[in-house]
Amino acid sequence: MDEVATFVRIDKDHREFWKSMSYICNDAYETKQREKAGRSKAGSAISGLGAGVAEGVVSEIHELLCSKSKRELGDMLVEIKENMKGSAAAGMDTQFFEAVAAKIPLYVARAEVEHWHARAKAKSDAWMEKKEAEAEEA
Repeated sequence: MDEVATFVRIDKDHREFWKSMSYICNDAYETKQREKAGRSKAGSAISGLGAGVAEGVVSEIHELLCSKSKRELGDMLVEIKENMKGSAAAGMDTQFFEAVAAKIPLYVARAEVEHWHARAKAKSDAWMEKKEAEAEEA
């Protein structure tokens, strides 16, 4: 993780990517530590959600959060926090929503890394197509 921290510091053009990568790495490290301590099930889609989330719902939450863009995740987080502040929170399972809200930053980081990956892949694909076209002409 020290290498990622170095890139966060020196790579100004890709700082958001490296910050996101750092967040993801830290989450993975903490997950492994919880697994070793026996407080988390190995290989679960989202670990560390806590007691407010039923085991059978975890994969559905994972699928939902994976399907959202960074903007949608941000909007979802704001909506959850607003609902938990108001009078509507009295009838809500706040423990569940707090657990989901705590994982949204991880999915925002994942969306950022996926964005950068897609950009790099498109650039690589265009380069490969160009090289193939040049090879056919030769």
